[in-house]
Amino acid sequence: MNEKLFYIEIGQGKPLVCLHGYALDHTIWLKMSDEIKTSVKLILPDLRGHGRSPSPDGKYSMRTMAEDVLHLMDDQNLENICVAGHSMGGYIALALAEYYPDRLSGLALVASHAFEDLPEKKKARIEDIERIRRSSVKEVLAEMPDRLTRDPEIAGYCKQLISQTSKNGVMGVLEGMAERPDRTDILKAFKKPKVLIAGIDDQLIPLKTSKDMARMIEELMLVEIKGAGHMPMMEKPFETGSAVLGLIKSSKEIV
Repeated sequence: MNEKLFYIEIGQGKPLVCLHGYALDHTIWLKMSDEIKTSVKLILPDLRGHGRSPSPDGKYSMRTMAEDVLHLMDDQNLENICVAGHSMGGYIALALAEYYPDRLSGLALVASHAFEDLPEKKKARIEDIERIRRSSVKEVLAEMPDRLTRDPEIAGYCKQLISQTSKNGVMGVLEGMAERPDRTDILKAFKKPKVLIAGIDDQLIPLKTSKDMARMIEELMLVEIKGAGHMPMMEKPFETGSAVLGLIKSSKEIV
């Protein structure tokens, strides 16, 4: 069953749907929005289990979360749009590209990738589910903010968001991320404009991983953001926004 997502709209112009990462919410995009809102209408949802959106019980597969976003797009009559996905949001954007490619005009992966989890990562996610069930999101994810960024102010803000994310939401997406398939072939098959935006100092997705993916997929443009870690839209909003605007311009030229 699709969930009706909370969202906000900012700016005017060609629509851009921005999907936030795991245990965060739509507000991570606000700094970047300020940089590009005169050229783009940004649609910023809270994904299932996060922020002000519903947090049902059970596994949140990436396809299920993509269909929540599709439901929002249907409500807003959004037919041919660019989608930017941060980290987990990128996994959801790739699910949209697999099942509903005709609804997309461009794809931006921000501090994300198309690979499936390695076995040890899958195991760690399942173990975290059990730990969260026994304790709290705040306790289990206590080290996450400092891995997202080296900026103490941004880390503090992310810590607040993480502590407010529901148990259902975190456990649901952990299971869904652990079970998601490799979507490298989907990214290769997506022939519309696509960009990978990578923070040079990303502690969660090393720059080498991003470079490897860009080498595998010739049409994938790699934009490296200096001075950014896993939160480039907050750490370097102008540079990240410029890369997203480049994608939107390319998608207009093709359409």
